[in-house]
Amino acid sequence: GLAEYETERWRPYRADISHKFHVLQNKMDQMDPHHDGYSKLLYWSERFGDSTIVNTLLERNGMGLFMFDEAFKKHTSITVGQFNEDWRRHMNTYYYGYRAQKEAIEEIGKVVTLPIKKIAGFSFFQDSTQIAISGLDDENQRDMSLFVLQRDTTKEREKREERQEALEKKKDKEEDKEPGFFAKLFGQDKKDEKKKKKPKPIVIWDKEEVDFGSFHKYMNWSYDGRKLAYAKYHFGKYQSMVNDIKVYDLDKKSSAWLTQSERATYPDWSPDGQQIVYVAHENSVSNLYTMNAAGADKKQITHYVYDTQIINPHYSPDGNFIVFAMADKEANLDLFILELTSGDVRRLTDDLAADYDPVWHPGGDFVSYTSHASSTPNIHTVNVVTGVSRQISDVGDAVWAAQWSPVDSTIMAVTLPDVDTVRIVNVNPHRDVATPALAIRDHYSNWRSAGPDILLSGIDPKKEVNILKSHDYKPTIGIKHLATLVLPLGYEVFGLTQWSDAMSRHLFAGIGLVDFSENSTHRFLIEYANAMSGPMWGITATSLLDIKTKPYDRTKWGLLEENKSIALWANMPYNTGNNMSSNHTFGGGVKFTDRNANVIKDVDDETGELIYLDSTEFRYLNIPVSGNEGLISLSYTWLSRRPHKRNAMIPNQGQGFDLTLEYANSGLYGDFDYTRILTDVFINLLPHKKSPIVLFGRIKSVIMLGKTPPPQDMPAITNDTPIYGGGNNILGSDEVVHLRGWDDWRLGDRLIFGTLEVRAGASQFSLAAFLDFGNAWYADGEKDDMLYTGGYEARVNFMGFIVAYGTAQDFNRWQDKNIPTNYLRLTLVNPF
Repeated sequence: GLAEYETERWRPYRADISHKFHVLQNKMDQMDPHHDGYSKLLYWSERFGDSTIVNTLLERNGMGLFMFDEAFKKHTSITVGQFNEDWRRHMNTYYYGYRAQKEAIEEIGKVVTLPIKKIAGFSFFQDSTQIAISGLDDENQRDMSLFVLQRDTTKEREKREERQEALEKKKDKEEDKEPGFFAKLFGQDKKDEKKKKKPKPIVIWDKEEVDFGSFHKYMNWSYDGRKLAYAKYHFGKYQSMVNDIKVYDLDKKSSAWLTQSERATYPDWSPDGQQIVYVAHENSVSNLYTMNAAGADKKQITHYVYDTQIINPHYSPDGNFIVFAMADKEANLDLFILELTSGDVRRLTDDLAADYDPVWHPGGDFVSYTSHASSTPNIHTVNVVTGVSRQISDVGDAVWAAQWSPVDSTIMAVTLPDVDTVRIVNVNPHRDVATPALAIRDHYSNWRSAGPDILLSGIDPKKEVNILKSHDYKPTIGIKHLATLVLPLGYEVFGLTQWSDAMSRHLFAGIGLVDFSENSTHRFLIEYANAMSGPMWGITATSLLDIKTKPYDRTKWGLLEENKSIALWANMPYNTGNNMSSNHTFGGGVKFTDRNANVIKDVDDETGELIYLDSTEFRYLNIPVSGNEGLISLSYTWLSRRPHKRNAMIPNQGQGFDLTLEYANSGLYGDFDYTRILTDVFINLLPHKKSPIVLFGRIKSVIMLGKTPPPQDMPAITNDTPIYGGGNNILGSDEVVHLRGWDDWRLGDRLIFGTLEVRAGASQFSLAAFLDFGNAWYADGEKDDMLYTGGYEARVNFMGFIVAYGTAQDFNRWQDKNIPTNYLRLTLVNPF
């Protein structure tokens, strides 16, 4: 908060709204550090003086170290813990005191909620039969949904008929029923019938998700209600992430992009439905543009060339004017009106506080808008002709103008999302405000205006910069240290260090393990990565830290390769621009490795040294071979899966495909000659949107070609227990293939493996019934029958590891009614 303290002033979007939100939710400890840090510095300055901040930051102990807790107590005489508690009480007292003197949301109009968990934005069609809503329909959702809701009048009529029929039956029963003894005794049988409550209107919405991802909050219906214009965040030109405008067509049930890489937002239809006005940005300068309904005939209708920000453009009801909010040269956000025929722009408001969110009245003579004039976002209404403005709400929390109500003559406004969702309140645009002047004791309010005793002066942000010298950028300029860690580990010392250039586009890392024992087994890894442009690429050199490991031949510790290598690698993520959850990754590399492979039998209890299996102790897998290897690899991965909390345990959507090609040639380098081709595909499927179960399917294949492949890399179905991390395949091409419930092995140079699962559960616990199938064979040998096993298991998410306890066996054993095998192991949720 120190930067805010030195340069900012307390205002709604500089922490004030955040404080209200967290105070009302009683979550002060979860506030953004920029926000609570800012108010703590203000409170500190007001209570103890600005000099104590300076003295605390300058304090050093006898070793020259800065110890904040000790320095703070020395100069303020209280502990940091006591200060935090005092600050919490002070903030709560101020904000609840402020709130108690302002209008409640319920006082300014009728409050309603919309059928969604968390609202980001909404737009009612003018006849109220349709709503577009963006937001979260599930609190565990990690992206946003765009819904179109339409009134289901048929179901509404059926419900009304059912309710009327039930009321008539109830009335008949009451008429037939004689008053009881006590009713007659106290005269209750002669009292007039109590006034019946008016039944609530029956409104049933048919809700359909039409898009998902990240959306700008503003959207707008076309004049006929058949098209919805909205802005979506996506990958644009050069893979930069920008907002662009789309239109969803209700009749075609599809959406199309109208802009590409224009940083475009705030689409608004003209009253005749022929044009869309929107805001686009270029080099931090925003201007207004128009286009037709198909995204063609684009025209720039404002021509600002300096740092200008424009938001909220709206056509007037007659289509001749556009009202918008703009921060011009003075950097003050006010309302302006553009006359389309002449191109003239005139200022409509001039308050020093921000004015935005304009909403036209149907007659075109007034505009209601959101203003920070009272230090809290509230609604004002301005006469377009006279420019006279008046405040029509004075709530203590916050309220923002949204749109004209489709059912009455009110402004629909949104509230602070301090409850389960944003609430909608219908506000009379000409109501009177009668709240008295705010009266809070100085002791509780002075912190808001506190600040440094010595202000920065002589700063002119508009002053021309005198460039004394210019040169091309070089990564060696401005090398900075990111982190270094040194840890003693018995006879060894572990070290890690990271460095980067000034732009953090050239990255340098090193890891080392120095062995001071008689073995002197020193290890290191050095890496350089370049993220300047195009694919990210790098060079990695290791000595005994290029480690490969996997379960092998039912041994206690498995296969271990401690390799020396040098690799040149590159990878490039790519997104087509329509869906941020659907991503492609291309990779490749050339690697020269001195492979040193052993299978660990045990660990010597006295010396801690590894004991390796000798050649006579292997049971069914091939003896691993060491040697030099020159490997060229290419890979492609496509993953389309929306982010959601349940993905860690029981994803109900998403699919992916992975292809890896590895080519080793002894003529290039080394001892091995082979080509390995791996494919992996999976899908998660929800049979019905209300289905309690999820279907999962996966098929993996491996083909090994060549005369001299490493035996430890050959395809095999084994009875070794596979290792998965976070429900994913963390071993990549070295994944151990095992059919649950099968205690045997098959070797070959071809492999196919798959699974089908029916899953049910939640983010921490789930159940699964499964069918595993697979086969391994040699291309020039006889091919055995496909293997099939089945079973069921219970899964628990334990600190990110998915642990399963299950029962499974071969299908023939199930038919013979044999006792199945029980197991406890890490399990796979999705391969990648």
